[in-house]
Amino acid sequence: WRVDEVNTLMSPSICRGEVWSFSTLPYLVVDDFESYGNSPPDDIREVWINTLDWPVVGMVPHEYAGGVDRITEPNMCHGGKQCMSLTYVNTGAVDVWEIARTFATAQNWAVCGVKTLVLFFRGVPGNTGQLYVKINDRKIPYDSDGGAIARSSWTQWNIDLTPLVTRGDLPVGTLTVGVSGSASGVLYLDDIRLYRDAPPASDKILQLSDVRPGGRRPKPRDPGRVGGQLLGHPPGTAPHRSPQPTRRSTLALCRPGRR
Repeated sequence: WRVDEVNTLMSPSICRGEVWSFSTLPYLVVDDFESYGNSPPDDIREVWINTLDWPVVGMVPHEYAGGVDRITEPNMCHGGKQCMSLTYVNTGAVDVWEIARTFATAQNWAVCGVKTLVLFFRGVPGNTGQLYVKINDRKIPYDSDGGAIARSSWTQWNIDLTPLVTRGDLPVGTLTVGVSGSASGVLYLDDIRLYRDAPPASDKILQLSDVRPGGRRPKPRDPGRVGGQLLGHPPGTAPHRSPQPTRRSTLALCRPGRR
């Protein structure tokens, strides 16, 4: 679009402005972990809850340069400046580990023709266990590659949502990520998204040339992005408040005449 200035006292009377443009992303953001802090009121542990209350699993602080303790991981992100870092130890009578986010208001994951949930995960060598997610109470194991949980590169996991849709709606109150079996390890999660047309999952190993100094791969610039959250909490608000969708992301998925 263009904005022209009109001044009838001048000649010519119209001063033409620059041509502006905008772009949208082809997905809705469930959580990109960018708006969290490492202490209240933005503490990520107040949003993603260790459902089993098991003391040796979940998000634990790690010391970084300058003696700074962080819960979120700043150096091995799929995109942006930080991702979620998780430690799990399934021993003895406990053979499952879970962490969950419960939305204050259920999210409709079938809006605008959404068909696929995409999340990115990364492990470390020696990780064991069966990774899974639960959408509400529906458990979906990761079964594409049993060794991916121990791979020190990002894996894209595409989850087909169409079997869960009823009458065009998929209300989601809780999203859970877990590891089952007698297992232990460290797991990183980043960029949980909803797609109408998801890109195919790739087994490409992240190369050093793809990574900026400090270990972070840059995200594509999004001129309309405010806070990086569509289905998460708005910037500057308490994490437990109801998510507020943005028109920008809706434009990315909806065609005229569709919800």
